[in-house]
Order: sequence, then structure tokens, then C-alpha cells
Amino acid sequence: MDSQFFTIDILATLTGLVACIMILIQHSKGIIDIIYNKICKKTDGFPTQALVVIISEIMLFLVMFFQGKLDSNLAIFLTAINGLVTATVAIKSYDSIAKKDNVTNTENTTNTTTNS
Repeated sequence: MDSQFFTIDILATLTGLVACIMILIQHSKGIIDIIYNKICKKTDGFPTQALVVIISEIMLFLVMFFQGKLDSNLAIFLTAINGLVTATVAIKSYDSIAKKDNVTNTENTTNTTTNS
């Protein structure tokens, strides 16, 4: 078994790429919001979905480049489309996890309130 968490082969799969994107977003969102707010004089931060799309596209293009698969216009086009699909899966995965966590927290609050 390889001791590396992410390899180019793992990142070439939808699951591996989505996991990597979600980790990158979680660790960079706060910093990007601070920079965005200072530069743009805003207070609401950089839109998360836009950040997910940007990181998804960059990561997928890097994976395809390092695998030597960006050899035609069709490959570039399909990589861009697949980047959008990857971003959508990452966004919906996070929404699903957040909704499940919110339901669990609501149930715990309700159980605590009714048991008191």
C-alpha cells in the first residue's frame, strides 16, 4: 500500500478530486475572504460557489496536464466541462453534509428540550 494520501491517480477520480477540493476550500476560504474584503471593500466575503468552481477547474486542469492528456482542443473542452461537473458534485456533497449535520443538531436540541 502506498503511504501517500493523494496521488495523481487518486486525484484523477471524481471522489479523490472532490475530497481534495473540499479540503482546499475549508482551509483557504477564510484567508481568501479576508483578502477579497480588503481589496474590494466588502464585508460578505468571496462567493463560496465561485471559489469551488475556480479551484475545481484549476485542479482538474493540473491533473490532466500532469497526466499528459491535454493534447487536443477536445480534451481541453471536456476538461472544462468536467471541472464544472466536479464543482457541482463538491457543492452538493457539502450541502448534503451540512444539511445532515443541521438535522442532527436540531434533533439533539429537540431531544434535550423535551427531556428537560
